[in-house]
Formats: sequence, C-alpha cells, structure tokens
Amino acid sequence: MRELFPDNDSIVAPGSPDDVIRAVLDENRNPPGERPWLFVNMVASIDGATATDGTSGGLGAEGDRLIFRGLRSSADIILVGGQTVRDEQYRPPQAHIAAKQTRAQREQSERPRLAVISGSLRFDRELTFLDDDPPPIIFHPLDVDRARVDELAQRADLVPIASADRDGRLSMSAIVDELGSRGVSRVLCEGGPSINGQLVAEGLVDEWNLTLAPLLLGGNSPRAAVGALPEGPPPGMQLQRVWTDDGYLFCRWTAET
Repeated sequence: MRELFPDNDSIVAPGSPDDVIRAVLDENRNPPGERPWLFVNMVASIDGATATDGTSGGLGAEGDRLIFRGLRSSADIILVGGQTVRDEQYRPPQAHIAAKQTRAQREQSERPRLAVISGSLRFDRELTFLDDDPPPIIFHPLDVDRARVDELAQRADLVPIASADRDGRLSMSAIVDELGSRGVSRVLCEGGPSINGQLVAEGLVDEWNLTLAPLLLGGNSPRAAVGALPEGPPPGMQLQRVWTDDGYLFCRWTAET
C-alpha cells in the first residue's frame, strides 16, 4: 500500500501484510467513558452498493481482507446482525497471528467472540458459528418463540433485550451496555446496514471504517447504514486514515470530541 497524502504525518503507509495488520492494531480505540469503543467496518462500491449477489464478498480484494483481519484482531467482540450471519455463513472468528502479542499485552482473549442480534433466532443447525467456545452471544427480543430459545440454549449465550421502538428493533444502547458490563472494551460491528443505522441513530458509533471498491454496481443494494435519522444534527467525524491499493480506498474516521 502507499500513502494517498504523503505530506500528512498522521497517515501511515504500511509495507508487508503483517505491517498493515499491526498498523490497524495500533490505532487508538480507548473506550469513551464507561461503555465500550464501538467501531464499524463496511465495504461498498464507489456508487454505494454494499453487496453483490447478496453478499459483500464480491466487493473485496486482498487489501480489504487485511484491514478486515486487523480490525477483527483489535476487537473483543464482533457484533453482527442475524441476517448477515446467515447470508455470509459466519464461522467462529479468529485473530491474526500478527496480533497475538498485542492482544496478550492488552489482556485480551486469544481471539474475539461473536455477538449476534437476532429478532427470530432462526439459524440453520449447520452454521458453524454456533460451535464456538466460548459460545456466541445472541441478543434477542423478550417475546421470542420459547421453542427457539430452548433449541439454541446449549449452543449460545442467549440474552433477552427490550425493544427500542414500536417496530420491535432491539435497543442498541442496551446491547452495548450489556457488553460493557461484561468487561468488553472494543466492539467491532460488521453490519448489516440496518444494524449500522440503529447504531448511528442512537449515537453509539465512535469509529467508521469504509473500504471503497473501484466498481460501479447500480442495482438496489442498501447503503452502509439505513433506518431512522439521528436526533439533532448528524454526528461529525474526523478523517484519521486513507490508504490506497489497486484502486481501492481504505478510510477510517473517528467521532469528533
């Protein structure tokens, strides 16, 4: 990768793949007060599409995968919506070997744990994310089908959460607070767009990472965050990092303080 703005000392141009991952790990993610630091990672085409053929995999390239591994390796928890888990066939998350020493110094677990937000608790038994140890956390509504709770109880840590609105969407603030009460310091959200939109609306996003793929896709794919508007003016973000590789842009913004 190379610097897009070589005169800006705050922008690092990593060399090897391990250098990229370590540079992402070294980015500041200190929790804001009592709740965890919440950072989002998404990939989109330059015209805003976040999926092709129903998944995000067709948008990425090697540089995006390195950013993905670095951000995951920085997290205590990877937070994701149930539909994204199904569409992307999630597996137990891993931390990159280049992050092993850093995670140990930070007294983090060997690898991040998955936390899923699900309104239905409908998951195929074959999905391997349910075979993790410790098991994934699954946040679900208070009134979910009891039979589904009983079915998943042996394979997941099930946590009921109150709805935030009349449409039954779970309170993101309650979810983040629950994770904070468990000693979590860094939460990486990987979408989908409706989950991201709720986090934006509730003012919980501390960091936004976006890979822009050099593609024009058109179509009806949703943008990176959809849903209710935030109360008051849109939250301002400060650009912290821009890298480029093979026509891709890898951008990082943090919330203005």
